[in-house]
Amino acid sequence: IDYQIVILRSIQLQTWYRQTRQARAYDEAKRAVLALQRSVRRSKAEKDYCQLRRATIRIQSNYRRCVAEKSFAKSFNAALSIQKYVRRHQAKRNLATVIGAVTLIQSHWRRFEAKEVFWIEKDSAITVQTCWRRLYAMERYCQMRRSSLVIQTTVRRFMN
Repeated sequence: IDYQIVILRSIQLQTWYRQTRQARAYDEAKRAVLALQRSVRRSKAEKDYCQLRRATIRIQSNYRRCVAEKSFAKSFNAALSIQKYVRRHQAKRNLATVIGAVTLIQSHWRRFEAKEVFWIEKDSAITVQTCWRRLYAMERYCQMRRSSLVIQTTVRRFMN
């Protein structure tokens, strides 16, 4: 009986030892699997985080580019408007200068033409006056000569 108890106890002891050893092996395998799972999950999470971060950075970059383009377009349009008004102002000022110069040239030209016409008319008037005075003087001379001839013939008649 003792022998059977010893065998029974030794079987129980072997069973317990095998269970313990199996439990330890199971625990080690479980820890290894959990560590591996943790490592895989962490790696996957890091990969997902990096992808998400890159996507976020890309979105932010595109958004900032879009905002910068809009701002640049607004500034560019404002600059164009300013340039347009400045050029218009300069053109008006230049036009006023050109108009003033044209008016001055026209007035000098008209004065020159009026002066030419005046001198031509004055010379024509002097020529007409000269001709008229010569004609008048010739008529008076002829009349005086006739008168003097009449007087001379009358005096010579009385003297002879």
